[in-house]
Amino acid sequence: MRTSLAVIACITAFAIPAAADELGSPDRVHDFHTTDRLTPATSFSVDFGYVFLDPIDVPLTDNDIETTVLRVDVDAHWVSEMGAGAYVSLPLAYIGSSDIQVPLAGTIKGLSEFRLGNLELGGLYALKAKRADVVFRAGFALPTQADDASGASEDTVRENLAEATHPLSAAARIGDLALAWPNTGWIRLSVSPMGNVGPFFLRADLGADVPVADEDDYVDIDPILRANLAAGLDLGQGEVSVELDTVKVSTETDEDDEVWSTLALGGRFGARSAQLGVAVVVPVGIDDDALFGGVNLSALVTASGRFGE
Repeated sequence: MRTSLAVIACITAFAIPAAADELGSPDRVHDFHTTDRLTPATSFSVDFGYVFLDPIDVPLTDNDIETTVLRVDVDAHWVSEMGAGAYVSLPLAYIGSSDIQVPLAGTIKGLSEFRLGNLELGGLYALKAKRADVVFRAGFALPTQADDASGASEDTVRENLAEATHPLSAAARIGDLALAWPNTGWIRLSVSPMGNVGPFFLRADLGADVPVADEDDYVDIDPILRANLAAGLDLGQGEVSVELDTVKVSTETDEDDEVWSTLALGGRFGARSAQLGVAVVVPVGIDDDALFGGVNLSALVTASGRFGE
């Protein structure tokens, strides 16, 4: 993995000086891969993520389970000329697994299902300045990621595995962990300054996700604190970027708060009104026994469009 990242860094280092000579007028609004999505321009996006996982050791089973986790996000936000706006985020995950060997119960057929995450709705305000913008966000994530299975049936075993695995889909976008946390609604608040310095563009996010409407049948979690830093270079018909996303969490099973981070290296290609993006997302400094300890890396493919600035 380190070799792959070194190759990406070398290619980027050679590509930037050559492309910078042909830069046109730099774009004011930029879409990153893993930071918060809201910008001062009306936009929509569809993201596809694949999480590369180690086999999962499930208690009370006789085998490690091979698991496939895919993430799909459909997002849109509208911004008026006055700066006020609204947004919606629809998160989905595909969870697949090998068959499960359970003592005394035998073989239980593995998972193969799409699951709805926590649907988020909210409002925003974009404060525009000469060289920088600040986007304020206040939203609510509905507890739509829930389960109905109970008892000791095979369906319950599969449901429990899916419920425990679904949060791993957030490895591709760790700042949206709240949208993959089962049986919990969230109030989501953030402020995001962003701006340009010539062809270079920068963004930061500071936010807090406060749990509400907890149904008490999953691990309780304290407010999630979020901090993101990102920078990129506008190449005219595309751009390259690096993003560091960090969350601070504490659950009922943790003695201390944990800090989880990911580093994303990516690029976007196309016109300003429509772009295709790709990124590699790598966990940073996460202990093996943490929630994302079994995540090796994630791959993201994004398609986005914009209607104004």
